[in-house]
Amino acid sequence: MFFNQFKNIFKHSYLILLISCDGQSPEEFNQKFETKFNDCVERAKNRCEDLNVNQCLVFAESRCETFLGTTENPIVK
Repeated sequence: MFFNQFKNIFKHSYLILLISCDGQSPEEFNQKFETKFNDCVERAKNRCEDLNVNQCLVFAESRCETFLGTTENPIVK
């Protein structure tokens, strides 16, 4: 009985994991994340006003990390 419950929990957890990654390999996911993040940074740079280049980059990266997370800890939607 306990084994069957554990097996069902494991099966459902694995299914949720598969659905959340959209069938992508870790390399594909990382590549798509990097592309999204870089595109976000470029768009956020357009919002910089009265900031030097370094401040603008920090602002843009911070803004994108808020929405997308980081490479090590992405926000999965």
